[in-house]
Amino acid sequence: MRSLADGLPPEIASRLHPDWRKNEEGYWAVRDSLLLQYRGQWIGFAKGAVVASGTSPVEVLHAAQQSGLHPYLICVGREDEPCRMRRAGFAYDTAYTGEALPRINVEFRVTRGSPGEVLDRVISTRARTRVPCPGLTVNTSDSTRHSACQG
Repeated sequence: MRSLADGLPPEIASRLHPDWRKNEEGYWAVRDSLLLQYRGQWIGFAKGAVVASGTSPVEVLHAAQQSGLHPYLICVGREDEPCRMRRAGFAYDTAYTGEALPRINVEFRVTRGSPGEVLDRVISTRARTRVPCPGLTVNTSDSTRHSACQG
């Protein structure tokens, strides 16, 4: 069995906790016995046991990390399918009722290359907004350009 760590650059692979590697090996040793109960679910696996499971990789990651056991995170039965997870840091609006939401800076420009209006307290819902105004471009603080116009 080839470890996921084998595909990482050495400077990153060297930062993995040794227990993570043991948990990865442990998962593969019992993987077949987990298929019936956990196929298609994300699990956190540590010390020979499932420490968290569910359909959301982010929720399972957070729950599994609570164990403090450096869990191996995997979607059972779909190990060969790529899954992109990104880590990003945002300021959060903790005053928002219910749950803190990430805030981003957004620059609205009427034409490419012209100065724009910067809004520094936009709550990011990752929803695509459509604005009926020809030529409006939105630059977010994560350097992503989005055309916010229809048509």
